[in-house]
Amino acid sequence: MPTSSASDLFPPPFRSGPGALGEPSRALAFLTGRATLLRREPPVRVHMLTSPAAVARSADILLACGASPSATADPETVAGFVEATGALLVNLGMLEPAREAAVGHAVAAARRLGRPWVLDPVKIGLSAHRLELARRLLGAGPAVLKLNRAELAALADGEDGDAVVRLARRHGCVVAVTGPVDLVSDGRRLVELAGGSPLLGRITATGCALGALVAAFLAAGEPPLEAALLACASMAVAGERAARRAHGPGTLAAGVVDELAALGPADLLREARVVERPRVDLRVYGILDPSRSGGRPLPELARAAVAGGATLLQLRIKGAETRTMVETARAVRAAIAGTGVPLLVNDRVDVALAAGAHGVHLGKHDLDPALARSLLGPEAILGVTIHHGSEARAIPQGVATYAGLGPVFPTASKDPGDPPLGPDGLARLIREVRAAHPGLPVCGIAGIDASNAASVIEAGADGVAVISELFMAEDVEAAARRLRAVVDAALARRNGT
Repeated sequence: MPTSSASDLFPPPFRSGPGALGEPSRALAFLTGRATLLRREPPVRVHMLTSPAAVARSADILLACGASPSATADPETVAGFVEATGALLVNLGMLEPAREAAVGHAVAAARRLGRPWVLDPVKIGLSAHRLELARRLLGAGPAVLKLNRAELAALADGEDGDAVVRLARRHGCVVAVTGPVDLVSDGRRLVELAGGSPLLGRITATGCALGALVAAFLAAGEPPLEAALLACASMAVAGERAARRAHGPGTLAAGVVDELAALGPADLLREARVVERPRVDLRVYGILDPSRSGGRPLPELARAAVAGGATLLQLRIKGAETRTMVETARAVRAAIAGTGVPLLVNDRVDVALAAGAHGVHLGKHDLDPALARSLLGPEAILGVTIHHGSEARAIPQGVATYAGLGPVFPTASKDPGDPPLGPDGLARLIREVRAAHPGLPVCGIAGIDASNAASVIEAGADGVAVISELFMAEDVEAAARRLRAVVDAALARRNGT
């Protein structure tokens, strides 16, 4: 099987071009034109150090997909099996001394030979010994860590997408977490995969077999992120298809094997429900407004701010004609193209779509956020302004990408209609917002500059939104650099790094 790069499998979520925000995710589009997945001669080989209860199920699924499994757990011979295979699965189920010794020999062989391997830390939440072993094995460099929500909670400080990303970043591997919606991350990107069937949870070892399938895609040459995504997508589609004809768990088990045997690239492209939701860096969020630009061209200011360290930009033009707004947004987008810094449009979903911007920011009196999300699609950035906890509670879960909270300090840029919160009031509002939307990134807005930005971060914000501090400065790039240094230092102090 030809290998693919991450950019082939998942094109950048912030695609440019008119109408890009409304397009459905086609995350598996790289499969178009492939005749097979794992089926080739000679077959890819996977060695499974897995629970004895999982060997048969895992082997059946690998064989159905065209891979060749082996499963010896003999400490004396396991290294030779690893050498003869393309990837290794280490599953900690039904762990006993001989199997644990085999794990050590197998992982050492995989590292020596450069073979990718998958760690599946089964039931580590129920065994202190398994948990400690899993932590040691994570230090040995697995390509993919495959686990469920309970196992994630045992290894990470949470069970949400942010915990998955942090765990992947901490250990330098891809993390795949199974559940009603699977979460896969390489520490930078977070991908969601829906589908499958609740009946899969009533069949022995389907989760263990998924780990073996991830290893098979690694053995076929797929990079870790793609291997995990392809395995999760294949199992989800096969599970959904089998469930339509199953009479219960028994017939579903056989049906999943049959569906995996028949599954092709076009099936995944058509049926896999894959979404990469946006992640946003709020550290220095510059808001471009022609009334606070000193008469200078906005594209020029945008380019300078990004050069100085701005991480997100918003275009705010009140009262202009739609054509002018679209043309300006396109010009700003072109000025920062290739930098990785997203551009949002204030209020106007239509302008964002027409200009190929990366999303919108909505105030209290703008378009309903849920309606805006339905128009923009799941991959757009959607920010909301929140002044009170009740406003946060009124926003449905999963709609907002981030929230701007304030006003923190008095400002001349805009009348916010509410008295300034100050750092203490901001901290209270952050707690209310996070109670309603756990993990939602937030930034402080209004009256923020280099002299008070640290207090905004110390209150719990992830960044600062500014207008005059950047765009009324004589040297915009230098102003952005100063503000970025203040924010980064405050974040480092808060995080103890």
